[in-house]
Amino acid sequence: SPLYDIEGSKIQCNFKYTEINFSSNVRPIDEVQRAVSKAIKYLAKIEDNMIQIAESSIVRLASKEDYIMKILESNYSSKSINFNIQPIYKLSSMRIISGEMLLRLFDVYREKMFASLDVVSIATKNKKMAKYDSLNYENASALYSKYGSGVFKIFNFRGLNINISSDTLKSAEWLSYVKRFIEAHSLPTDYLGFEISEITLKECLEEVKKWKEVLLGYKIYWSIDNYENVYFSPQEIKELGFNEIKISRNLLTKVEGDNVVKGAYESIVQESHMNELIVVAEGVETKEQLDYIKSIKVDYGQGYLLSYPKEVEDFVKSFDKELGLDKWFCCEFWTKTHNLVNF
Repeated sequence: SPLYDIEGSKIQCNFKYTEINFSSNVRPIDEVQRAVSKAIKYLAKIEDNMIQIAESSIVRLASKEDYIMKILESNYSSKSINFNIQPIYKLSSMRIISGEMLLRLFDVYREKMFASLDVVSIATKNKKMAKYDSLNYENASALYSKYGSGVFKIFNFRGLNINISSDTLKSAEWLSYVKRFIEAHSLPTDYLGFEISEITLKECLEEVKKWKEVLLGYKIYWSIDNYENVYFSPQEIKELGFNEIKISRNLLTKVEGDNVVKGAYESIVQESHMNELIVVAEGVETKEQLDYIKSIKVDYGQGYLLSYPKEVEDFVKSFDKELGLDKWFCCEFWTKTHNLVNF
């Protein structure tokens, strides 16, 4: 909740219930009335996504960035940061092949979810993203421990992609830490996949070149995200050790009605396949887009038409659609009672 310091009295306002609580003793009723009157005037100045922060006796408006960082730090300390998984589908079979982990931050006072890209960009800007990456690894590992030898094996689920920041790429210990983590938790080397955007690749090209041989040696899955063929060709992407190109949603939305963009999109798909790269279409939101990417032999698809990001348990339960509910219960039984290796 925002905190106000008015005439020496701390007044805490909860937006959800629009009530005012006094966190210190204010005895005379006229002082209470004056404080409430001033609080109402302050409340009238608050804009969308803004909060007032008290620093000693000074009250200032804080930006959305300040607010998100305050919530992030609080949730990180309590290890209560939430993660969703957006399924990625193999288009030839329409089965879930992998998933992208998304950092989710919920504002309980305004009852709204902050956009994942906003949270990541603000955390990165404030040099805080690297420590949140480690929480991604922990969550991915817990998921594998619970489902890796059962449900994931049955459905040939490859693993989870984690977006990493430029700060992480520039860390000298990053891949050594990942290798130790994979070994300590007995994870398949390609279960943890890493995504960086094309613009991040441009900014961190020397770091990526440095990691290339290490990545190939570890056999870690490596994706280029938000790809638009602006800075690097698919051949150059392959030479840098990447396994997968995820074509930007921005291009797919422009394909219909723009033959130039359509030609560019199809050229990316063809050249990627020539270089033995897997192609993922991002931002699939209409049936027409799905039919189009299938027709040009895109390998995988991701987007709201196929699935919204899901809570972890809902993500795992979504596999039941591929077998039917009765067979799902059978899989669950075998997983829990026999630590399934072969089915």
